[in-house]
Amino acid sequence: MLLETQKNEVKRHEAWRVYGALLRAAGQCIYLPLKMFPAFPSPAPHSVWKTSASVLTSPP
Repeated sequence: MLLETQKNEVKRHEAWRVYGALLRAAGQCIYLPLKMFPAFPSPAPHSVWKTSASVLTSPP
């Protein structure tokens, strides 16, 4: 049983390495086009917190 457990641990370790490599490759595929086209504006940080609407409550 010990040999079987060791084999499972090795497979698990290899699976994590493959998973990490795939995540890195997917991240690079997304990062490179965004790096080439930085024209996508991000919202200003203060605009998210500002609201002009007031909360109206009615008495119960």
